[in-house]
Amino acid sequence: MTAARIRSLVIVGVLVIAAVVLTIITTSRDTQTHASYLSSCPAKSIPVITSPLPARGDITIKVWNGANQPGLAQTVAEDLQHRGYRVEKVGTKDNKPTFSGVANIYFDPSTVAAAQVVRAEFLMTDQSQISAMKFNIKSKSKVIDVVIGKGFRQLGARTEVNQAIAALGTPTAPKGTCAQRS
Repeated sequence: MTAARIRSLVIVGVLVIAAVVLTIITTSRDTQTHASYLSSCPAKSIPVITSPLPARGDITIKVWNGANQPGLAQTVAEDLQHRGYRVEKVGTKDNKPTFSGVANIYFDPSTVAAAQVVRAEFLMTDQSQISAMKFNIKSKSKVIDVVIGKGFRQLGARTEVNQAIAALGTPTAPKGTCAQRS
């Protein structure tokens, strides 16, 4: 081995060691690992939790019949309860005016992320169905109201619901609010 080859190997070795040391120092002293770029909401905005999405057992739903089909609200409520949701009792007078859509989902600042999960149960992933998401900034209820419409056929299968949740992604903060993580 010639002196030039030995010298080049030593230089490459020193550079590799320097790169490893620099990488270790940089990652160990990183202060942005848990950085939050949104420390507070802008004035007059209400903070809403958009992620993580809550578990089904942490979501309370009230089902209403807007399809003029007797027993539909009760059937859907039972299906949702079997899926692990907390469902309020459906009364015989729990009817709303009929409409042609799949469902209207009414929610408030405390249930933004939960409403996204409920939306996925009805497989409402199309952007044209965003108008079915009815946000009330003044409401303090922790219950999501779901009005079943004439377009409803059935709830999605578990795999379809999981795919819908993935397709919908993290919910966006409604107007007048700012998104935060819990």
